[in-house]
Amino acid sequence: MIEETLYTTLKNHAGTAALVGLRIYPRRAPQGATFPHIVYNRVSGARVTNLDGDSIENPRFQLDGWAESYAEAKALAVQVVLAMRAMKAVLIGDRDDSDDETGLYNVSMDYSVWSA
Repeated sequence: MIEETLYTTLKNHAGTAALVGLRIYPRRAPQGATFPHIVYNRVSGARVTNLDGDSIENPRFQLDGWAESYAEAKALAVQVVLAMRAMKAVLIGDRDDSDDETGLYNVSMDYSVWSA
């Protein structure tokens, strides 16, 4: 399953591991989760099948790096980009955001990931 590969890639990358440890969550972080952390969501995907019947999966994932400061969120985003290169994932776009209620900062990155 490609989600397991994504989790393992982020967990085993030295830069992301140094910042978040195992705080890498599918869909949403648990209530009271420590910061910084990463949340990943599969937002779309399809299988591409050739005439031989072989298929390749090409889902799109959104990865959100959440932190208590803007600088920490940006540093986490840099490490996520480096980790995702190991998966040969293509960064489609990213954006900075913050949550006024919690005061937290977020860098959201969209990736296209190919997997056999």
